[in-house]
Amino acid sequence: MNMTYEYDTNLVSFNSDKKKEDQTLLNVIDQHINDLEKEQAEIEDIFNKMSKFLHVNAILPVNDDNVQYLRFFIREEQMKHEAGTRNNAVFDGLSTIITNYEDNMDAFKKTLTNRNASSNAKDIPNAADVYALFGNLRRLSINKELFRHSVDLIDRSANEVVRQTEKSVRLPEKVAK
Repeated sequence: MNMTYEYDTNLVSFNSDKKKEDQTLLNVIDQHINDLEKEQAEIEDIFNKMSKFLHVNAILPVNDDNVQYLRFFIREEQMKHEAGTRNNAVFDGLSTIITNYEDNMDAFKKTLTNRNASSNAKDIPNAADVYALFGNLRRLSINKELFRHSVDLIDRSANEVVRQTEKSVRLPEKVAK
C-alpha cells in the first residue's frame, strides 16, 4: 500500500515602502489572531461545561450481564472438556477475557467515583444551561457558520433516517374520529 502525503503552504509576503500600510496590516492580523484565541477559549469553556453535563446525566450501558454471559460460555466449554474435547485454548481465552473485563470495569468504576467526588455540584450545568451554551456556539463571531453547517447537516441526516424508517399510514375516517 502506497501512501502519499501532500504538504501545501500558502505564503504571502508583502513589500511596501509605506510603513503605515504594513503596520495597519500587521495590526489587523494580530487582532484576528487575538479574536481566534478568545473564541478558542470560549469553545473550550463550553466544551468543558457540556462534558460535565453529559458525564453527570449519562445513562451508562454498564452492567455485569457481560460477565455472566462469559461465565456461561466458560461452563459450556468446561462441559465440552469433560466430554473429551480438547478446548484448553478456548477455555483459557475466555478466562483471560473475563479477567481483563473485570479489571477494566473496576478501574472504570473507580475513575467515575473519583470524578464524582471531586466535581463541584454547583459547577454542573442543567438542561437549560446546555441550550444556552449551544446558542453561544451558534453566536460565535468567526466560526458560527461552521457550527451552523454542522448542526444543519446533523438535522438533515436525522430527518432522512426518520423518513426512511417511519411509515405514514392514513386511517379510515371512522377510526380517525
